[in-house]
Amino acid sequence: MQRELNPSLFGAKSASEKSSTSTGPMDPAFPSQTSMGLRVPGPVAPEFKVLEAAIHQLKLQLQASEKRHDVLVAQLHELARTTAGRFERVSQALARMENSAAQQIQELNSKYSGIASKVNERKVQDAKVQEMIDRHNNIVRGFENRLTHMQRLISEQELQLHNAQSALEDARHELQKIRRP
Repeated sequence: MQRELNPSLFGAKSASEKSSTSTGPMDPAFPSQTSMGLRVPGPVAPEFKVLEAAIHQLKLQLQASEKRHDVLVAQLHELARTTAGRFERVSQALARMENSAAQQIQELNSKYSGIASKVNERKVQDAKVQEMIDRHNNIVRGFENRLTHMQRLISEQELQLHNAQSALEDARHELQKIRRP
């Protein structure tokens, strides 16, 4: 409850007198009420008018500042809401990218393991083929060695046969010489 001073103490008019005198125009030198609802008799000093105008100007500036503050608070709330929405979209996009990257890595790992197993299988097959080629070459060398040995034997036996035939021919000639006397 707001306190009020008794206006009769200061020589002010009562409430009934106020209603009768308030209908006419007021003298600006005699303000009708102060901020507490009291009538102040007498003229107001010019310094007070300046102060009152400055206070009124400060009140207007304060109201304008409060309006700007309200606008800024509303803009800040809007900015926070849009930033939160953007952050949510970015985090969802990042999560999708992480999932995609994980799938790509998993696919690459499976492809790599498949290729590595094929390469190892190919190496095993190449080793088997090389072993077969080496065995074949050994068999061919062995056959060539036997063949050359056989050719030497055949050459030696041909030579022995030839020697035996010439000895036989010589022996026949000798026998014929001996029989012809």
